[in-house]
Amino acid sequence: MQQTFGRDFAELTRVFNLMDAFSAQQELGPSLSFPLTMAVEELFTNMVKYNAEGGAIEIECTGGPERVQIRLLDRDSAPFDVTEDRQVDTSASLHERTPGGLGLHLVQKMMDEFHYDHKDRVTDIRIVKYR
Repeated sequence: MQQTFGRDFAELTRVFNLMDAFSAQQELGPSLSFPLTMAVEELFTNMVKYNAEGGAIEIECTGGPERVQIRLLDRDSAPFDVTEDRQVDTSASLHERTPGGLGLHLVQKMMDEFHYDHKDRVTDIRIVKYR
C-alpha cells in the first residue's frame, strides 16, 4: 500500500486513513497498529514542520508473516538522522526537561527496527515492527 501526501498538516487525516486501511488489511491488533500509527504521525509531522519548502511525502506500507514495515520518503530534504540517540531524560520533571526530541525518542523505543538513509537530498526512513 503506497500513497503520496502534500506537505501539509491537513494531510494527517489521509495519513491516518492509510494507516487504518493498512492495519485492517494486515489484521494488525492495537499492539501493532497504535505504535506504527504514532510513529508515522511523528515522522510525517517532523517532515512537514522542518522542511516546509520540500515536495510531496511518500508513505509505503508493506507486511509479511513476520513483520510489517513503513517507509517514508522525503524528497528535496537536508540530512537529519532521526535514528540518533536524542539523550532524552524521561526521569526528569517537566520543568527540568529540554524541549524537543521526545517524539523521536518514543519512536526509537517503540519500533523493533528504525533505519535512516539520506542520499541525493532524499530522506528515506524505514520503521519495522515484528508480529
